[in-house]
Amino acid sequence: ECPDENNLKFSIKKYVTCSGSGYVTEPIHIFADSRMGAEELAGYPCAGLGQGQDVDTIGYIVFCKSRACNKAFYLWWLRDIYIPWVKKLRQMNGLLDTDPILHTEDGELGQIEIFLEGADSDLQKELKENIIHILKLCASSTEIQQPLDHSATFLSSKTSLKHIRE
Repeated sequence: ECPDENNLKFSIKKYVTCSGSGYVTEPIHIFADSRMGAEELAGYPCAGLGQGQDVDTIGYIVFCKSRACNKAFYLWWLRDIYIPWVKKLRQMNGLLDTDPILHTEDGELGQIEIFLEGADSDLQKELKENIIHILKLCASSTEIQQPLDHSATFLSSKTSLKHIRE
């Protein structure tokens, strides 16, 4: 059941990953829902919310308690979005399955806790099998390195959301 507008905080986040060659994952539109539990996640694929103007492109609408998301979100994203996307990128770019992939991740605890020692061993195994290396940076440091954060697409939406909140 989708939350009604009276229970949503006005907090929207768009989550997309971009490769060094310019390919992007399906966009995820994240809404904060104050009724949800801290580790609860509700996600829905939605035709027409993907990249481009094709009505069949898939994007996702996700509800979490906070726009910072939670462990359930990052596990879902890695398993269902990111790892399949990496496999597709390897094929599209003529890379071998044995070519390593480096993924940088912001050092915020919520984003990196799934990679810490003793964390989800199944995920660690999947990352190792797919030769995906995770580079954990200092908290809040990736913004200066992320081209999408500085692109006209995201800059205009971030500016608009900032003015709406003010």
